[in-house]
Amino acid sequence: MSIQKKVISASRRCDLVAFYPDYLITSLNRFPPEEVHTIVLWSKNPRNLLDYPSLRNKLSEYKNLYLLLSITGLGGTIVERNVPPMDTILSLIPQLMEFIGGAEHIAVRYDPLLEIIDRKNGEMISNIDGDIALKILDKLFDFRVNRIIVSVAQVYKKAVARMAKNNLTFSEGFQQKAEAFLSDFLSLEALKRDIVLDCCTVPNLTPRGCIDGELLSSIHPQKHPAPKTKDRSQRIYCNCTKSIDIGKWFSCPHGCVYCYGNPMIL
Repeated sequence: MSIQKKVISASRRCDLVAFYPDYLITSLNRFPPEEVHTIVLWSKNPRNLLDYPSLRNKLSEYKNLYLLLSITGLGGTIVERNVPPMDTILSLIPQLMEFIGGAEHIAVRYDPLLEIIDRKNGEMISNIDGDIALKILDKLFDFRVNRIIVSVAQVYKKAVARMAKNNLTFSEGFQQKAEAFLSDFLSLEALKRDIVLDCCTVPNLTPRGCIDGELLSSIHPQKHPAPKTKDRSQRIYCNCTKSIDIGKWFSCPHGCVYCYGNPMIL
């Protein structure tokens, strides 16, 4: 009886691709390619997949790669100070597709939807915005990337405290506004472009998680089955299937103010 191959997640906890590629390489050494079904990579700035030869070489040992590429549309603002601008990351997708295995091996995470007020000047910073959404969807359509994953920001106490130190606050009722935007606008626009919209930890909208065993099975070169049981270690509304996350709670230089992890904030 064959042993089911593992799905490796790298990583929900920190952007290993952007900032800790050597740690990622060392961690992958623990998992022989013949025992791994898929390496799932999470990143807001995946340039090291193109420009870091030792990481490319290591990942090339594995048969199935899947990239969860986060693009909020707020890169370079005070909300995501050190994240590259949206246009910069969108422009990398064709090269990423070539390395990662094709358009079906990439999903864009328009994640999270949020609205933040700068209390110093009253400015509102928001990606609950039709122009941002349509720009992302149109680019995905052009590149034949057919999956987008959306979530709504969670209000974590540590993030609220961090934001307060930076004179920022979540706008009142933004979560309800985001859910209405998702269901009334974004889902319809995705459907027009034949793009599958999945929701991360948003109850009652879509049942697929970011890591989806059925999808990973379908894109595997040999169609080997991936784990399909729910990952019980994740949040209650997370629908991801079982994986092994190899990340640690490193400090993240992206500096996203709403993050539940450990961003570096000036």
